[in-house]
Amino acid sequence: MTLYALVYFMAIRSDAFKFIVQEIGNSQTIRTQVGDIKKIRPSFLGVFDRKTADSDEWVSMMVDVSGQKTTLELQVKAKKENGAWLLQSVKSGDQKLDLN
Repeated sequence: MTLYALVYFMAIRSDAFKFIVQEIGNSQTIRTQVGDIKKIRPSFLGVFDRKTADSDEWVSMMVDVSGQKTTLELQVKAKKENGAWLLQSVKSGDQKLDLN
């Protein structure tokens, strides 16, 4: 259980997670599905995978988005290239979501 707590702590403090929270929080698509967003957090037992090469970084993580209507578990992949984060994909189950 200590390992899960460490991974959760690493995920929640990462720049990638802060970027993901901002993108999800600004998404009308997500708000339509969950209602007013109450909380966005890494899934406690979910995936958090981070790889770096030179100045580039790739992150894959599971994120729980709780809203007034329901909660979604999203699989998010993001890449940091030349100092800027970009979403590569967001999925809910097998369904790919467009956050715009």
